[in-house]
Amino acid sequence: MSIADLLHQTLRNLSSHKRRNFFSAFGVTWGVAAVLLLAGWGVSVQHYMREGMEAFGKDIIVVFPGHTSKGIGGYRAGRPIPLFLEDVEAIRAYSSSTKLVIPVDQYYPTVSRGNISEAHTVRGVVPDARIMRNLTPERGRFFTSDDMENRRRVCVIGPKIRDEYFKTYEDPLGKTLKIKGVSFTIIGILPEKQQMVNIGPRDEQLIFIPFSTGRRLFGRRYLFCIMAKSFQPEQDEQTVVEIRKALAIKHNFAPDDEEAVWIIPLTRYTKQTESFAKAVGVFVAGVGILTLAIGSIAITNMMLVSVSERVQEIGIRRAAGATRGNLLWQFLTETLILTSIAGAVGFMLGFALLWLIGRLPIPDYIPTPVVSLKVAIVAAITMVIAGIVAGITPARRAATIPPVDAIKGNVRAWIPKIKTSRMRLILPGIVGEILSQATQDIRTARMRAALTGFGVFWGIAAVALLVGWGTAMRDQMQSQIDKLGGRRTVLYPRRIKSKIACAKRNSLLRFTERDIEDLRCNAWFIEYLSPEISPGFPVIEYGSVARAFHTLGVDPDARIIRNFSMAKGRFINERDIAEKRKICVLGASAKQKIFASTDALGKTVRIDGIPFLVVGVMAAKGEQTSIETSLDDEKVLIPYTTASIITGRRYPDRLVLHPTTSVPYEEIEERVKKMILENHDLEDEDAIGMYSALEAKEEISKIMLGLTAFLGAVGLITLLVGAVGVANIMFVSVAQRTREIGIRRAVGAKRTHILTQFLFEAVLICVAAGILGALFATGVASLLGVAKLPLFFAAPRIEGSVILVIAAAIIGAGIVSGLFPARKAALVNVTESLRYE
Repeated sequence: MSIADLLHQTLRNLSSHKRRNFFSAFGVTWGVAAVLLLAGWGVSVQHYMREGMEAFGKDIIVVFPGHTSKGIGGYRAGRPIPLFLEDVEAIRAYSSSTKLVIPVDQYYPTVSRGNISEAHTVRGVVPDARIMRNLTPERGRFFTSDDMENRRRVCVIGPKIRDEYFKTYEDPLGKTLKIKGVSFTIIGILPEKQQMVNIGPRDEQLIFIPFSTGRRLFGRRYLFCIMAKSFQPEQDEQTVVEIRKALAIKHNFAPDDEEAVWIIPLTRYTKQTESFAKAVGVFVAGVGILTLAIGSIAITNMMLVSVSERVQEIGIRRAAGATRGNLLWQFLTETLILTSIAGAVGFMLGFALLWLIGRLPIPDYIPTPVVSLKVAIVAAITMVIAGIVAGITPARRAATIPPVDAIKGNVRAWIPKIKTSRMRLILPGIVGEILSQATQDIRTARMRAALTGFGVFWGIAAVALLVGWGTAMRDQMQSQIDKLGGRRTVLYPRRIKSKIACAKRNSLLRFTERDIEDLRCNAWFIEYLSPEISPGFPVIEYGSVARAFHTLGVDPDARIIRNFSMAKGRFINERDIAEKRKICVLGASAKQKIFASTDALGKTVRIDGIPFLVVGVMAAKGEQTSIETSLDDEKVLIPYTTASIITGRRYPDRLVLHPTTSVPYEEIEERVKKMILENHDLEDEDAIGMYSALEAKEEISKIMLGLTAFLGAVGLITLLVGAVGVANIMFVSVAQRTREIGIRRAVGAKRTHILTQFLFEAVLICVAAGILGALFATGVASLLGVAKLPLFFAAPRIEGSVILVIAAAIIGAGIVSGLFPARKAALVNVTESLRYE
């Protein structure tokens, strides 16, 4: 047989059952589309996270000042190690793997224009920061060597600064901002970018000035930090060692003292992020590929039915000289062409959906699926493999049928054998009889029923895994917020806008005792309140140990607000506050570094030379995705009133609240600001800054709800495709059992009995396959739950709401897949069906 004859015969055979072949191939069509959507979304997540990490700068090593943790050369531990401009030259001279080293200064001046005056972070940087820190302006230019040499008063601003000081119709380029009373000309505006890494405020909230200009005007001696870059990212760990040794020689501390200077190679976090993104990509792409692979099973099932229907044709062709190879290639070609056509439609559907999703008003912080050449190639290869696998079994079965038996019609390759044994009633009455008949029919064609139910099996598993993973990721992110306090709301003072346009400096709002008492007594929607004062990083001494730790003055309510739990001892209480006691509570890591395995309770430590009694040790919180000045495990807490005495501060740095959830956060924000402004006889709402973990959790819920809806929709469509496969086979079953239906109608069966029986068959197949799919998904989720997964990647969790969705989906799939074939069976004409062959 020539190739032309083979293709002609194949197309004629496929066109003879258009509807049946269309529904059979629908699984492959959606499988290809699912691969493009899911794997495309996985690629988008990887691009999003990579761009978010590189928005700060690629492969940067950041060096911060610290305190020694070891004594050396007559110096005690706890000695501060500041960074100087000369340290940059020391690193350049010592480190052979360092490609670039730059100094960074940071200031916190008042920035004003017109009657707008606010405190902002200003950073002094050198021209090389443009490349290292990814600071290329969207409009205008960055600093040049000439700007540095002449100490020009120019600045580059972030988009948030632009929006704060300029109206939408104003062009900031060439305009001036007053930084600490000094006029700076704006020469560049940074673009908006999704920045996943930042030190302090994001770039969009910063003002950059030439390093030399800042040094001359603001007289800073110490550097904020030093940034370095290796020749190759693989050299980062070597570079870290060399930088620490260079600074150890210059500042006389131990080269292995990691706390003397804090050196952070961002490649560590980049690798963690990439591992997380790859895990997401592999998980969702795996679901898509399995969807495509299982979609091909419907084609296998239908081709087996085709072999059964064409047994005599096979026998005649064998008798006429056709070889087994001819028959094998005939059926394999039919399968491949059917798969290819379905795949081509799937590609068009997938690209159309990607185009449509790309046009939806989705926020920038939510990754959307993208068209990827790699994903398209993977989908095409998987489609071809699926087509070959789907066609091998039917083709081999056709090729192995003996010619004599095929001509006589004695072969039943895929037609169920009708058993005449009496059925056992499952339930009494007509319902039991119908249900028993449906069960018997399924048992008669077990293999066909199993392959038919595979689509529903994977559809349910896909729904459970995708929705369960979206739910688990939402809870994982929210649990990270809960570590620091799930309802923690921070109020911080800002500058009060002057009503006089020419005012050089606006006063800073101060929270008073009246504000604290007013919120405690009159704000019923605030459950807990703690004023806080931060003494910074004082040296804490015990015996020969001297370490610098972030120390925080708090109120007893901070235990609830900040989600601290005690491992030993007690927390700060009201008597400690009233008597201004010198007691402290240690974080888990702080206790370990100071006391090691020794019990800390009852011991006395010295904080900046002042003795404090250790009354408690907090339970470890572990990894945190968000850090406020320090990890909670490395904090040392003292009474708020005691912190006020040792720092000399009369006013708290901030107020930390734990609001009720019975009132919307927006209303709480409005009420709190109104109460404090009334106490200060002000109307300027911007004088009070406010941040709430509730807002962050709400944003995460919105993001993950959209993600879960997207993944769930993919899963539900996969289930619908599985249900279509069941319906398709049920239509074939109705056609093959037309005579049986006629006989049953002739002996007294009603149309409702026939409809119910076929509907029961479809529902039973879907329920059995759905239960197995749910168990399979639960097993996969359990295995992932005990597996070593990338940091912050959550295993799918099959919870109650997901189970309810699954149950409803199973019943719905059964009804949808069985209703139309059952109606067709019920409407069969009795007379014509008795003559049907």
